[in-house]
Amino acid sequence: MTEKGDTGNDFSLISHNICNSEAETVYFAGRPTHLRLFALKLAEVPCEGKRYTVVSGSGVATLDQYMSERDWEKLARGGSRQSTVRVQYVAPAHPDAWERELRELRAVVDTTRGDIGPVQLEDSRTILVYDGVRTIAEAVFLANAQTSEDIPSRNRVAAMWSRLESAHRVVGASGWICLTNGGNPYDKPVAVVELDPRSRGLSYVGLAWPEGKPQPAECVVPSRSD
Repeated sequence: MTEKGDTGNDFSLISHNICNSEAETVYFAGRPTHLRLFALKLAEVPCEGKRYTVVSGSGVATLDQYMSERDWEKLARGGSRQSTVRVQYVAPAHPDAWERELRELRAVVDTTRGDIGPVQLEDSRTILVYDGVRTIAEAVFLANAQTSEDIPSRNRVAAMWSRLESAHRVVGASGWICLTNGGNPYDKPVAVVELDPRSRGLSYVGLAWPEGKPQPAECVVPSRSD
């Protein structure tokens, strides 16, 4: 659900408890509407100069779009622009993470906008759809190259998932895509972003890798992965 309800009062109580604790990092599991409200309530609590980092997952990828000008001022602690609350979360993709791989997508966006209007790349959605189509296209290409049929069957295409590694990995706008036997991405990097009161938007922090380190250059998926 996205309704605020009485969560504002609850978040005020929770924020005071956090202020009286030794916590410096808070994990928030919820929707963008509620994360926005929680961050603002925490920023309002006088915590004697304490600073907090609130972290969340990709489910709040559109959080910046919920922020009003007044919200940004609150998060920036009035006019000081020195926020006492940092809000960071992982985004499936970000345009600052893979500039070279994004050039082709940017070209497509610039030439095919049509009636849909401006395209926002920062919320990850356009990038993920683009990469999804690229991945399917690569699987179809491989399946078609190994059958005499004009159109490969769905089962044949699905059988190609485990082949999308090494030489056949997909160089996506969201990073390299190598699939396991189960069709899941292996060590897929995610972008860490932060609400930036100075720019009134998102700032790119860096990449995070599930395996703790980048994929190897050959991107061969270990047999233990599924």
